[in-house]
Amino acid sequence: MKKVSNMLGAILKPILKFAMKAGIAIVGAIMFAAVVTIPLHYIPTSSPHVFRLTGALVPFVLFVIGIGTVVFVKEWKVLKYSALIGSITPTAVFLLCYLIAVPQILSTLSPLQIVVVIILVSSSILVLTDLFTGKISGTSWLKRFTIQQPSSSITTGPSGAVSASTSSIESVGAFEIVEIPEEYIFDTQNPNPRFWEPFRNMLRAMMASDVPFGFRFERIWGQTRLYYLTLGKNVQNLQENMDLLQRLLNSMLPKFRFERLDRFSSLQNEQGVVGNLTGNILSIENPRQRPDPMTVIAESLLQLENGVFQIYASPVSPGVMRSFTRMMTNRDYRSTMQKAQHTVSARRGGLFSGGGETSSTVVDIETTTEADKLFRKYQRYSIEHACNAEISVACWGGKIEQAERDARLLLEVAKSTIVPDDPTNDLKVRVHQKSDLFRCIMSGRPIGRTTLLTPEEFAMLFTMAKCDVSIVLSKRQAFSTATKPVPESTETSVVPVADEQLERKLVYSEWKFPNHNAIFLGNPMSISGCGLAGQFVWFYPQKLESHLAIYGNTRSGKTTTALSVTAQAMKCGLHVLALIPMRSSDWMSLMHLFPDSFWIFKVGGNSDLSLRLNMFQPPPGVQVAEWIVALGDLLSSWMPNDRVMRMHLDDVLHTTYRNCGWDTDNDKAGRPILLSDLWDAIEEVCLNIPYGNEMRQNFYGAIYSRFAKLIRNKILVEVYNTEEGITWEQIANNDIMICTEGLSSEEDRSFLMGLVSTGLHMYKRANQTKEITNLLVIEEASYLLKNPDGADHYGHNMSHFTVNRIVEILTTGGGNGLAVMILEQFPRRLLSAVVKLIVNTIVHAMGEDAERGLIGGHIGVDDKRIEHIHQLGKGETLVFLEGEGAARSVKILPLNKFLDFPLPDRKIKDEEIIKHMEPVHEKFPALKKSTAIPKELKDRIERAKPSSQTSSTPVRSTPIETSSIKVKESKNIHEFLDNHMRDLAQNPKFVNNLVKRIEPLKEGNLEPLVTMVINVTEEFLYEGVKQFWVAERLVKHTHDLYPNMLSEDLMVSTLERLQEQLG
Repeated sequence: MKKVSNMLGAILKPILKFAMKAGIAIVGAIMFAAVVTIPLHYIPTSSPHVFRLTGALVPFVLFVIGIGTVVFVKEWKVLKYSALIGSITPTAVFLLCYLIAVPQILSTLSPLQIVVVIILVSSSILVLTDLFTGKISGTSWLKRFTIQQPSSSITTGPSGAVSASTSSIESVGAFEIVEIPEEYIFDTQNPNPRFWEPFRNMLRAMMASDVPFGFRFERIWGQTRLYYLTLGKNVQNLQENMDLLQRLLNSMLPKFRFERLDRFSSLQNEQGVVGNLTGNILSIENPRQRPDPMTVIAESLLQLENGVFQIYASPVSPGVMRSFTRMMTNRDYRSTMQKAQHTVSARRGGLFSGGGETSSTVVDIETTTEADKLFRKYQRYSIEHACNAEISVACWGGKIEQAERDARLLLEVAKSTIVPDDPTNDLKVRVHQKSDLFRCIMSGRPIGRTTLLTPEEFAMLFTMAKCDVSIVLSKRQAFSTATKPVPESTETSVVPVADEQLERKLVYSEWKFPNHNAIFLGNPMSISGCGLAGQFVWFYPQKLESHLAIYGNTRSGKTTTALSVTAQAMKCGLHVLALIPMRSSDWMSLMHLFPDSFWIFKVGGNSDLSLRLNMFQPPPGVQVAEWIVALGDLLSSWMPNDRVMRMHLDDVLHTTYRNCGWDTDNDKAGRPILLSDLWDAIEEVCLNIPYGNEMRQNFYGAIYSRFAKLIRNKILVEVYNTEEGITWEQIANNDIMICTEGLSSEEDRSFLMGLVSTGLHMYKRANQTKEITNLLVIEEASYLLKNPDGADHYGHNMSHFTVNRIVEILTTGGGNGLAVMILEQFPRRLLSAVVKLIVNTIVHAMGEDAERGLIGGHIGVDDKRIEHIHQLGKGETLVFLEGEGAARSVKILPLNKFLDFPLPDRKIKDEEIIKHMEPVHEKFPALKKSTAIPKELKDRIERAKPSSQTSSTPVRSTPIETSSIKVKESKNIHEFLDNHMRDLAQNPKFVNNLVKRIEPLKEGNLEPLVTMVINVTEEFLYEGVKQFWVAERLVKHTHDLYPNMLSEDLMVSTLERLQEQLG
């Protein structure tokens, strides 16, 4: 039965509702028709035209009086009984018009004419009513034509079963709060009792500017978002209001971070419940008012899955209505005050009274209270920047009854935390199930249920909750935002482009400001983390005399910063040499910006892109003898040996140059030197060592192990065994990137980077310029500049020599015209002199305390600002430039911001690079030419392999310093190798590499560990000792030392795989 009644109610309710609306419209139509027909009978046709016109206007005047009474008296409530008068007056006027006019209609028109008039007028009124208000169809027709609501289906809810659409309202703009300063919520040591003042000031400023202002706490499917809102009459007006709000947020709430949303978007849901809270609120200046009601409201809202708490303040313009209301309130106040207190006089009685009179004042408490209310109301209408305040909520999801309970609960919580202005008149809670109001609040617009309040009375609801609302907390610190004026453009001549190059150039990007001879970093950041538009942090290229270091974690934006600085340095005329050991793909995009001058070499990859460099050719202006010393240091560091070996290596190099026709005494060049010439010199020097046969063979065995490795490596032969290759002049006078990620060992990579940087430095030292002309870029600088004494240094002595060379460059490079820019994740890995000598510093986010402390101390920031480095976002930096004061917080602008269209954001294939390099190779064919090692030399090297009978020195030197173990002290080679393998298994670097390979090993992948063991044991080959025996000893010692990592089963499996590969 209940289901049937519910069904009938659902059917009949809309029918009755429509019938009521239609009936009201029909009665109104009849009255309107009556008003129109009054002049037809009451004014004779023979009367003058003026009388007829006056008679026709009288009913219309009465009609307007009725409407005006409704609008003015009932809604504005200017009289004590406004609601009653506002309802009775128009009803009486309408009834009078109706009684006067209906008889005349019946006597004038026929029944058919009356029906036609009623139908026409009723239809017109219904259409016009719906056109402007949407009361019948639910949506105003005008809004349908003027507001665009594009929607895209999205999946909502945890299960994804409910779908909604996103509606973008052009008239609503928002600033989403994305970061809250930690001190705002957790500042328990020095709490600010007047924390609400910035919010009050912001509200007053918005009202003084006649701009609507709102705050929205949104909880949608468990996700929390906070917004400050504003409205605009059109797009232009909205942008102006958004700009004003942005300036106020940045100045009033500097440590908060906001994201600007020019088109506010939220869920569009047709079903939900809306509630609002009305009534006068006690000023926050009053100590009885609670200063932080939003914390309680937020905690209640966080318990819901879906809900919105929204407040709006709309400016009240001073006008006739407001002035009249203030005047009427003032009159009522004076009248009430007169009634509240009156004096009563009476004649004195009694024998000794003297016959005088007595007076007493009688106070009416109820009337006095009413007078106080009127006084506060008068104050609200007198304040210049009062606002129409709206407090509303919306809830939805699940059953509508539950949504209604949630909405009412939120409003009751808000009501209980807000002290009303009048203790006897509490705030009013109203809950509605009106779809139009629900759509309004969901789109971020006010619903129009307001109360007149002052900024002091409404400000507390614009504060943010002092509780965790799942928004990022920050510890930002203030930095200097001072900047220099942007340099003026310098006009340059236009270089004509040849016709054959025109087609190539059209596909490349161009600079937005081609005439600025400066390097721009980005915008200074406010304490909220927003870049200050229109201001730039920049420097002239000459500032690089003090070099530049860029530090930061992986993915913090180091490469983005370096790319921008490098490209702008190239634009300013500097020649760049970029040494990229790993992850070179990001740098490839520069070829689209500099198609004719950017050379790319990839060592170890495609042979067409490999670098060819004759290491024996000294840079122009450098004496041959000086270059031999430098090359000897490089080779000695690359292939570790003792002092005696270093002396013989110098002899080998001098013999090599002499045999090829070079005159070191007179500094005259000979023919190009190849690796085969180096080997011939080795054999010649070994035959002439005057220390006896045993010493000679020991030396030959040691030198063999070092240089045989070089000649057997195909990649290294391709790079170094060339008669010409790239010249030092070309390296110094072009923009070049050398990628070394194709080299398998760190030693080979470091040797090449050290050779190129040393050659460039010596070239610039011999060919000095007053101004900076070259920039040496070293990414992942620890590959080249690792501290040789560091705890994690292992495997080679390359850094011993190279670091000294780089320190020399840093000390004198600026004066020679050579600047250095390094990129590094872990500055503690670098030699301390490197960190200290580089003055200009850009710091991205860094996680480790020790790293932050080192760099923070270097750039001179205090402990709080050092902590600030930890939570820098991507692209956010601290920049310290020599001679420009304290470090500044800068938002780095990526390179694409300076270009007319962005560079391609994709991996560039080798085929594209080859095509890019074709014009360079055609112009300089020597860049692709290298000489293979003759087969005769390879056979000779194999035949010359030393035997164990004449030498107990290993054929290849070990990568680990083992001074405590000498071969000559071992009774036999097997005992020596067994002891050495145990020492090797305890080496920190070996253990670190072992840890990285344990996980794949447990998953059944033996290849990483097997490959590492084979590579390590190749360094310990002796005549008569099989490599598998050495590998077996290493694996077993590893198992004995670390049984938890390398179990017995894993050891057996590893040995079986090693036996398969080594025999």
